[in-house]
Amino acid sequence: MSPTAARTWCRCSNVTRGDAAIATWTYAKSQKVANLHRLAQATVLVESGEDYAELRGVSMECDVTIIEDIEQIVAIGQELTGRMFDKR
Repeated sequence: MSPTAARTWCRCSNVTRGDAAIATWTYAKSQKVANLHRLAQATVLVESGEDYAELRGVSMECDVTIIEDIEQIVAIGQELTGRMFDKR
């Protein structure tokens, strides 16, 4: 299986405690999820910044947990949707 890049919004939490978690959202029937069921690992690139001088990022090799609890899925989806449309 060859790696694919897929751009998504993400939520990072617990960074200061040392047990950081990254949450993102996709359709349960997507190829991305099918691949993660076979091998629950991902390389994640998180970037920040607008102008070139501000850009920064980090690449991480991560173990993946697929969340199937509806309440957790809705909470993650609402947070990510709010971030997409909050352009202050």
